[in-house]
Amino acid sequence: MTQKQGDLYNVPVCSFGCFFGTTSLSTPSLFSNVKKDVLAAWNVSIVAVPDAIGVGLIAVAPLGAEYASVGVLAGLYAMIFGTIVPVFTGSSRFQFGSPGPASAGLLAGLMSFFIAHPIMIDVTDNDSERAVQLALSAMLLCTTLSGIAMALIGQLRMGDFIKLVPKTVTTGILNGIVIMIFIYQIPPFLGLPSDASLDVIWTGESSICVWDVFIGSVTLCAIALSRRFWKDAPELMIGLVAGTLSFVLLDLVLEPGSLGATIGAIPARLPDLTAIQGMFSLVQSPAFPVILPEIIVVSGSVVLICSIGVLITAVTADTLTNRRHDATGELRGSGMGNVLSGLFGGIPCGGFPSGVMINYQSGGRTRLSHIVCTLFFLAFLAGLGPLFRIIPISTVAAVLFVMGLKCFDQWTLYLLRNIIRSSDSVMRKRMLIDFSLVTIVSLLLVFSSVLNAIVIGFVGELLKMLADSKSILRGELRGNSIHSNTVRRPSEYEVLEEHGSKIGILQLQGHLFFGNTDFLAERVNELANTSRIIILDFQRVVSVDTSGILILKNIDTMMKGQNVKLLYALAYQRSLRTVMYDMGLRAPEEEWRIYNESNIALANAEDILLEEYARHLIVRDEILLQETIPFHGFSDDEIAHFELKRQTVEKGLLLLEAGTKAMGIYILVKGRVSIIKTHDRTEKAVRLVNLGPGVTLGEMSILGTRERTADVLIETDAVVYFLSNECFEKVSIHHPELALRFVQRLAGSLARRLNEASKTISELSS
Repeated sequence: MTQKQGDLYNVPVCSFGCFFGTTSLSTPSLFSNVKKDVLAAWNVSIVAVPDAIGVGLIAVAPLGAEYASVGVLAGLYAMIFGTIVPVFTGSSRFQFGSPGPASAGLLAGLMSFFIAHPIMIDVTDNDSERAVQLALSAMLLCTTLSGIAMALIGQLRMGDFIKLVPKTVTTGILNGIVIMIFIYQIPPFLGLPSDASLDVIWTGESSICVWDVFIGSVTLCAIALSRRFWKDAPELMIGLVAGTLSFVLLDLVLEPGSLGATIGAIPARLPDLTAIQGMFSLVQSPAFPVILPEIIVVSGSVVLICSIGVLITAVTADTLTNRRHDATGELRGSGMGNVLSGLFGGIPCGGFPSGVMINYQSGGRTRLSHIVCTLFFLAFLAGLGPLFRIIPISTVAAVLFVMGLKCFDQWTLYLLRNIIRSSDSVMRKRMLIDFSLVTIVSLLLVFSSVLNAIVIGFVGELLKMLADSKSILRGELRGNSIHSNTVRRPSEYEVLEEHGSKIGILQLQGHLFFGNTDFLAERVNELANTSRIIILDFQRVVSVDTSGILILKNIDTMMKGQNVKLLYALAYQRSLRTVMYDMGLRAPEEEWRIYNESNIALANAEDILLEEYARHLIVRDEILLQETIPFHGFSDDEIAHFELKRQTVEKGLLLLEAGTKAMGIYILVKGRVSIIKTHDRTEKAVRLVNLGPGVTLGEMSILGTRERTADVLIETDAVVYFLSNECFEKVSIHHPELALRFVQRLAGSLARRLNEASKTISELSS
């Protein structure tokens, strides 16, 4: 059920008026869950603080170690406003915001560009302190502008457009930022000056500090060990503590000056509005018109990254709470949080999925958990700042290495792995193109600018669209040339041979996006002229852009208007299923037209045809034993010799289980079952065949196998007859002619199954 707006916004917002939300009495009151909310707030704070500190340090990394305390404050300020503002200005009560490494990396790049720009030398008269202050003001202005843009995007209900950006561009930007994080943090990890390059090692201008490397390594080991032995612990906090303790111990025994720099004492300073004055100074500076285009581009990139993070976090909350988020409110609330973060000296916030999960799993259910969490952050700023004086920069660098690795996009590794392993030359070529685009965008971000990276990324996607607009179709099949692996009666196969051409199967491949999905729409429309059912097989599809899903939605509506049933085989692609629903393509899910396997989709398509063209052949009730394959032509007296035992089995139960002792054979007389085999290495269960009334199950026990080799799952309520091995042996001894006829029919059935499977494999291979 779709969540109503009143269920999400239950707190009045006074002077902000109707722009930000309404009041509702349907959600829990603020003090209805105090104990659990306070505990949840504490758990979120423990995890959020080291993340906020690390991200803040990423943002100011180009300025040097002496500005580390500024970065820490900026990260914590962002955490404060990202936690408390959104839930009272539009977001659901489950949303949490947090500064992210991606947006912080973009801000770091902006400040590097700003300080290195030639005009800054003229404007500041070579005053480095003045240049740094203007760069910091540019960072805060960028944060404020990105917040305004997010709020407007939300208010104008343009959230879906955020999802239309190609994945290669967003992945390339994210990976480029990870590379930048490593580049910035290698010098402090090695004990070099923060503004030094690695060249100083070869030239002899500076040398590696072995003790700093040791402290950083201790930090990495502590994080790794906490993951191994204490999975629920805040690993980054453990790393910070371990690195700091090693620094303190070494400082006691080594000579002064042997160790590298520390963060330095952070002043106990609560957020204030002094940042506004710096932004006014920047706007009035002669350098402002020159750097404004870069500020706009970086702000737009931050909006993109933060908005995606906010919406992903909202989906996480939906999964936990069984609700539907409102993209308008989520973006609006998070945008307002970023506006205030920028005005008070913080960096931008995006989503915080782990915060949402920790809060919910700890019992947090009302906005009180956000209020208490904010109070913890404020208390931290007011009293614990001096503790940072002893945190070594090399420890912080090690923590940022870990954060960077966690942010590296896993899709890139998926592409690289499958480029190496795939035996499909077409798929390998497509994945190689995507990997190349991601790599180019990443390198442009690192060595050029955000603007160039984004422009080249979009141009690359456009060229790929033009080249691949018609290569989305791998193959096209008809239902009379290929059958599902459902075992049916000969009379049913005859009907499928005659009318199977009314089933059309389109095998898709590669990436679906607005360019080639439009071509797909044309092909589906042509196929609809001669088909009653069309199956879209996504088994070889790598990804689907949300723009492509919008066109799929149009295709689905068009087919419904032409009275053509459109089925989807998604091959266990749960993320695609979720995106389809989020983008408004909900009819297939709600009408049970989505299947995990193409074979199951084809089996259901065949059932629809049989329902329409062979109603008299469809078996709905229990059939006679004489109608089954092994007992066809047997008399009642002959069947009586087998001493069969009748059993009723409910849907969803396992009739046979792999690995168990084979005690006999089952004959199915009512219902449907599936043979399921679990892969030994991946432990993935695959349906090998679907069987209907009349077939045998576990027949290998009669042929000598003493252990079940697969599972048999009851798909519908079923009735079976059981023939034990002992009874069959009795028949073999006393009535060998009956046993021989029985085995001959089993062998014939197995031969037909093998022949049908060979035909299907041949069609799929071609």
